[in-house]
Amino acid sequence: MKNALQFFCALSLFLFVSTLLPAQNGFDINVRLTDRERFTRPDGGGIRLEANTDLVLKSYRLVYGNNTIYFIFEKDGEQLRATGDIFDKLEYDAKSMTLEELWIVNLLASSGMDEIARHGWDHPLRGELEEEYRDLENQLEFYEDPLLQDYLNQLLMRIHPGELPENFPVSLRVRPFIASEPYAFSCSDGNIYISTGMIATLGNEAELMAIIAQELAHIAFDHSVTNYRQRERAIARANFWADVVVLAGAVTETAMANREINRGTFDLLDLEFFGAFTESVAFLSHSVASAIISRLGMDYSREQQIEADVMALKILEWHGEDPLALASAFYRLNEYYKATRDYRLFPEERTYPHLLPRIREAGGTSGNMPPVAPDPQYLKRVGVLANLSGWQEFAEGEYELAQRQVDRLVDAGVAAIDDQLLRSALVRATSLEPGLMRQALTWLDGAAETANMLPPELHMERAVLHYRLGEMEGVRRELALYRKFLVDMGPNAPQDRLRWVEKTLERL
Repeated sequence: MKNALQFFCALSLFLFVSTLLPAQNGFDINVRLTDRERFTRPDGGGIRLEANTDLVLKSYRLVYGNNTIYFIFEKDGEQLRATGDIFDKLEYDAKSMTLEELWIVNLLASSGMDEIARHGWDHPLRGELEEEYRDLENQLEFYEDPLLQDYLNQLLMRIHPGELPENFPVSLRVRPFIASEPYAFSCSDGNIYISTGMIATLGNEAELMAIIAQELAHIAFDHSVTNYRQRERAIARANFWADVVVLAGAVTETAMANREINRGTFDLLDLEFFGAFTESVAFLSHSVASAIISRLGMDYSREQQIEADVMALKILEWHGEDPLALASAFYRLNEYYKATRDYRLFPEERTYPHLLPRIREAGGTSGNMPPVAPDPQYLKRVGVLANLSGWQEFAEGEYELAQRQVDRLVDAGVAAIDDQLLRSALVRATSLEPGLMRQALTWLDGAAETANMLPPELHMERAVLHYRLGEMEGVRRELALYRKFLVDMGPNAPQDRLRWVEKTLERL
């Protein structure tokens, strides 16, 4: 009987241990109890520790199916165990931790760990999500710039210097894509996609760090996997992405303009062709993004938003950055929405929802934050993207947003000749005042004196300004220079433009 009982106990212990996921690689993180709490000894006995007891967090174990997380602590050489709610009674000094330890503690305390305890790592579901991510990538046009990519990777390593804990099958990286709207997506496979418009809308490096840290928190805390699991995906994956391709086709002109701008071959004749886009097309573009975000579980709950925002604030604090950087970033996004058609959407429908309460929670004062001047060094680093976004907004008829981009560069003293070209085009699009046309010519002349190379668009813009002022000799001179540039291109010259210039010169 005694042997049978011993066998039964041993079998029960084996079955219990076999339900445990492997422990995270050991770590030594100093924490302190804030309230009296019960722990379990290795022999199964219980012990209550008083508040202000110092402990060392050693590892964790997850139990499949019963929503239980066990945390292993050490006190005076003895290992103790507690369940998941222990983190409500722990405090720690973030500045005394390594950055990796800070991420581990917040991961273990997150709602994502509860989901992992309930469902395990669920590799089939993650594999299904990765197939969706490949379809997402097919919809994005990535911005190829090795200097920018290296800069973003530097920031990523400052935010999280290592890999996520084992069992997270991800490699972290940030990938910029071309879009004038300020978007950022975080995927459970470790990819963070950030739009050129987002980078250009922010005002300094700390704000960009805060946005990346927030998106990385969504990955680390498994938010999109949680939401994707709960989502009823009534439309099959292939059908959904086929519909996205059809919807995106309605904004093909915008995509074409984006490519021309990015290649540096977008000039005034293109503007005449593309024109100002209609409100319905702009809304459709937003709808495509919203549908993708919802499909992939990136429409986060308020609890998930708060978890990610709090983690971003902790990263800023750890680095000694401005604690208001996250609030400032949200303020700039809110100002963007106020200046565009997306402001008519309900706050929860936007790609960055609930901005006003999040500004307050991040230490700001809702929509009444004083404007923070952008950092000139940051704008100098991302000025090419600001110019790109400005031209995109101009092509879409969003003149106020385009003006904001160029004004920031001019005010910071980092405007180049491409920025002055956009500045001049905005003057012509919004004013009939001859004095402003004359001033635009002065801007272009000044920029030409310091430019390394004069773009052909300079001659076209000068020609249009002279035409507005009724100065035909100036029009002929500048168009002749533009024609010479096209002729010098030889067989690569766009023949439609060359014919237009020659016919116009004949008539003048």
